[in-house]
Amino acid sequence: MTRLAVAARPAVAQWKRTPRCAGGFTLIELMVAMAVALLVLGGVAMVFAGTSRNRADLERSSRLAENAHFALELLSDEVRVAGYFAEMSFVGVAWQSPDPCATALANLGWSSAPFTAPVSLAGYKATDATPGCVPNRKAGTPILVVRRVAVDPTPPASAT
Repeated sequence: MTRLAVAARPAVAQWKRTPRCAGGFTLIELMVAMAVALLVLGGVAMVFAGTSRNRADLERSSRLAENAHFALELLSDEVRVAGYFAEMSFVGVAWQSPDPCATALANLGWSSAPFTAPVSLAGYKATDATPGCVPNRKAGTPILVVRRVAVDPTPPASAT
């Protein structure tokens, strides 16, 4: 049997020759990874900003629809009870169209001789003059005047 002589390597040579996978990343690899990460982060930020903008637009639209529904519901309730003058008989009545700003009973179109009552619905065209009691009329919009008796129930009297 022959023995082969194996020369021992010094420890320094072993330290310099470590495998590439155990050595870490180079500066260029780190810079490329950071650039890719920034691109991905930028894309995520753009998607988030677009989603937030769409959510805000959707919220504004739904708020507008809800306000329009409320306004139409309120208007339909008022028009539904227009002309409600309680248990009054309108035989032989002469209908009056009083000033829409009148608040005194004598100026509202009511009288007993001859029997007159105010018109329950009156409209003003967009080109008509604005009554003094409507300070915030938007230019070019019509006005609808609704007259009725209050529909709130009267509490029964108590005997004391």
